[in-house]
Amino acid sequence: MATIIKTLAELKTRRGTANATIDLIGRNNATDGLAGGWYWDDTATDAPDDNQIVQVTGVATGRWKRLNGLAPAGLTPRGAWVANTAYAANDIVTNGGNTYRRLSAGTSGASFDPAMWEVLAAKGDTGEITKAALDSAISGVFSPPTVDGYLYRAKNNNLNLVQPCFAFDLSAIAWSSGASFTFSCKIVSKSGNIVSTPQIRTFWNSVTTINDITGPSLNISKSTTLPANQTISYTVIGTTNFAKTSYVHVFLDVMLSDGTLASELLIYDAAFTIAGGTGVKLPGSDIYRANGTDTITAVTALTEAAATKTYVDQKKVEALAYTDAVVGPLKSTPVVANRYIGVANTVNPTLMQPIVVFDTNGIDWAVNDTVAFTCKLISRSGNITNIATTRVFINDVSALDSTSGSSGNMGSASASPVTGTALVYTATRAAAVKARYIHVYIDVTLTAPTTPTTFDIYDATLTVKGVPTVRVTGSALYMANANDTVTSFSYFDDQLANVGYVNTQRDAAKAYADSLTTNKLKGKKWNALGDSITYGHGVGVNGTYRAILATRWGMTARNYGISGTCLAGTSNSFGASMATRYGDMDADADYITVFGGTNDWSAAIAIGTNADTVVDTFKGALNVLCKGLIEKYPTKKIGFITPLNHRTATNSGGLSVLNYVDATIEICALWAIPVLDLYRRGGILPINATQRGSVMYDSNNDGIGDDVQHPGAVGHAILADRIEAFLLTL
Repeated sequence: MATIIKTLAELKTRRGTANATIDLIGRNNATDGLAGGWYWDDTATDAPDDNQIVQVTGVATGRWKRLNGLAPAGLTPRGAWVANTAYAANDIVTNGGNTYRRLSAGTSGASFDPAMWEVLAAKGDTGEITKAALDSAISGVFSPPTVDGYLYRAKNNNLNLVQPCFAFDLSAIAWSSGASFTFSCKIVSKSGNIVSTPQIRTFWNSVTTINDITGPSLNISKSTTLPANQTISYTVIGTTNFAKTSYVHVFLDVMLSDGTLASELLIYDAAFTIAGGTGVKLPGSDIYRANGTDTITAVTALTEAAATKTYVDQKKVEALAYTDAVVGPLKSTPVVANRYIGVANTVNPTLMQPIVVFDTNGIDWAVNDTVAFTCKLISRSGNITNIATTRVFINDVSALDSTSGSSGNMGSASASPVTGTALVYTATRAAAVKARYIHVYIDVTLTAPTTPTTFDIYDATLTVKGVPTVRVTGSALYMANANDTVTSFSYFDDQLANVGYVNTQRDAAKAYADSLTTNKLKGKKWNALGDSITYGHGVGVNGTYRAILATRWGMTARNYGISGTCLAGTSNSFGASMATRYGDMDADADYITVFGGTNDWSAAIAIGTNADTVVDTFKGALNVLCKGLIEKYPTKKIGFITPLNHRTATNSGGLSVLNYVDATIEICALWAIPVLDLYRRGGILPINATQRGSVMYDSNNDGIGDDVQHPGAVGHAILADRIEAFLLTL
C-alpha cells in the first residue's frame, strides 16, 4: 500500500523514487472526483498544474503524476471501472475513489471483483465530519443507560434487616429438581448506614404476589459489603432440591449499622436464570415487612452521581478521546461557499442565476482552449429541478454581474438534487475569445418559481487549459429580486464541523459528565487533623481515607496527622497535641475534621468534666479544641471522628476506649459539632479476629491483618466511604 499524506503542500516536499506511488487523501483529491493515487515519474520535466502533475519544490527533474490519467511505463490508464468490459493485464482503473491495477487479462463481471485487481492507491478519508455525527457520538456515549431499578428508603424491619424482594416467572422454562440457578443485580448504597447483604432468601410457588413466602424455600449465603456510593455487582448461585414451580420470589437481606435511620439503597437490573433459561421478572418490587414510612421509587435511568460515577467516568474518557481524534482532521482548508435565498428572476422566470467570476491573469492560454467549470450545490429547501446549464461571459470587467464580451452556454442539465446532499456539477467548452475575466452564470431551475428557495454553492472552480484560475471574491444573483439574499460562509452549519465547534462540544461533553457526578466535596479544601491513622501508618500518606477522597473528588486534602500524638495535653515525645497545634492549620479550609482519642486512651489521660477548659484532661482539651475551631473557622464545616472499637480492655486509669468515644460525643454536642461514631457505626470491628485479618494493617507481612489500631488498604477504603458520607452531612 502506498504512503498516505494529507495535503498537496506536503506532496510538494516529497521526492519519490522511480514509479513509487503515494496517496493524497483529504479534500485536495475530492474536488474533481478523482482518486488519490499518484506515481513518481523520475525523468519528467512537464509543466506542473497541481491537478494532474505536481513538481516537488526545488526539484527540476521528476514529477508526481495522477495515476488515473497518467501512468508509468507498462501501465495503461482506462478511466473508471466499467462492468462487463475486457481488461488487459496492467490496465489501471478507478473505482470507489481507489486506483487499481489489473492482475491478468479478462472481462469484468457485473460487479467489481477485488481479487482481480491490485490496489495501487486508496483515496482514503476526506477528513470531513458532520456536526450531526459528532453530536450523535457525544450524545450516545453520555446517554445514561436505561435500567429496571428501584430506590428504597427504609429502616430496619423486625428482623433487623431491610429486605427488598422481586419475583420471576419460570413457567416457560423446562427445569426440575437439581437445576442450577443464578440471581444477579446491581446494588448501590446511597447512605453510609448500610453495611452489607449477607444472603438471599428464595421462595418457590405458584403465587404472583411479589413478597409471598409460601412453598419450598432456600437461603443462599453470599456476603458482600456495600461501601457508600459504589455500584456493586451482586451474584448468587444455588441448586434446587424440589419439583418445578411457576414462580420464584427473591428476598435480599440488607444489614444496617443503625436500624433507626432511614437508609437509601438502589437496586437495578435484577435477573434470574435457571437451567439455562431466563426468568421473566414480574413488574415492580416490594419490601418485606415494610415500615409505614418506607418508600420505593422506580428508577429507569441512572442519572444520579452514585449509580453512574463509574459509568460516566468511562464514557467521559470515550467522548474526550473521540473529540480529540476528530480535531486533527478538521484542521482542513475551509470551503468557499455562498448561500442563496430567493425566487426566480423576471428576465428568466423559472431560474435563479448565481454568478461566480474567475481571474485568468498569469495563465498562458488562447482562443479555443478548454474552459472547465465545476461546483457543488446543496439544496436546503427543495423546489430545485436541476442545474439547467451555465452561461459564460468572457471580458476584462471584474464586476460580478457583467454580461459584456463573448458569451455562450456550456454543460447540460443535471439530475434533480436531493435535499441536503451535495450535487456535483461540471461543464466544459472551448473559449470563443481570450480576456482576463470569465463570468459563470449558473442556471438553477426552480420547480415552483415564486416559492422562496434556499441552496448553497461551494467549491466552485474553473480551469483554462487545465490550469486553475483565481476566483474573484464574492457572488451575486443575476437580476436579483428585492428580497433575495446572498451570504458567504466558510463552514457548513449542518455539515462540516470546525475545530472551534469540536472544542465547544468537547467542553460541553466534559461539563455534562461532571454534572452527573456532582458532589459537594468536589474541589473543596479539607484540613484533616489526627494521629497515625490520618497520617498513614502502614499504608503511606497516599493510601489513607483522606487521600482516597482527595483523588475521588479532586479535593485539596491536607494531612495534619502526626503519629503517636494525643488530642489532649500539650505535647508528648511524638509531637504537639491536637488541642495545641490546630492553630497552625491553614485558614482557608472548607472542611475540618478531628480524628483522635486512641492515643489518649493509651496514655490514660484523665477524662475530666464538662466544665474543664484546660488541655490537661480529655474533656478540657475537647472544649479548647471545639471553641478554637469554631472561632477559627466560623462559617466552615467541622466534624469529629471517634476511635474504632479496637480494644475491650481498660487502660491503667481504668478507662475503656468507649469512655473516650462517649466523652467526644458529649462535649461536641455542647458545641453543636457533629460526630462520626466509628466505634459503634464504623463498619470495622478490629476486636473481631476474622474481620481484623481482612481490613487491618498487616504488620507481620504474612497476609493477615494483625494491627488492632491501624487500618490496612481495605480498612481505609471502608473508612473513606464512611467519612465521605459523614462530610456530606456537615
